[in-house]
Amino acid sequence: MKFGRIGITEEGVVEIRYEKDIRFLDRINQHCEEAPLPSFAEALQAFRKPVINICELAPETEDRLLVLYVSFKTGSDGTRSMSVTVKKFLVKGGAFKFTTPTIYESDPPHTPWVNAGKLKAEATRYIQGERLQGRLNLETPEKGDQVG
Repeated sequence: MKFGRIGITEEGVVEIRYEKDIRFLDRINQHCEEAPLPSFAEALQAFRKPVINICELAPETEDRLLVLYVSFKTGSDGTRSMSVTVKKFLVKGGAFKFTTPTIYESDPPHTPWVNAGKLKAEATRYIQGERLQGRLNLETPEKGDQVG
């Protein structure tokens, strides 16, 4: 699976853009209001510290950052990159959004590629139906099982 964007909108809707089968350009843009597992939100918010380093923000701003989504790209030469879009809440009220500069996989170690792997794993779990409400068992009951 090749991800294009993973995040939670300001309205709390999970947004995952991905290509299920690259050979057939099976592009899926999933918007779902079902709450994700807490680990999904944690994986998304784990990008706050790398954003502070990359954007040279003061460490004490971490509590006022909300990571909205992470976008992934692969260039024609196979170079992988990402950018992180964040909402920063101001001390005096209000907020603004910003996106990090492009972060390449080959950049120095403070880049969030380890976080990207965790976020992609959480997005895969979400796509497979692991949500806060629990996994729905949609299999046909075997003979002798009671339904209802």
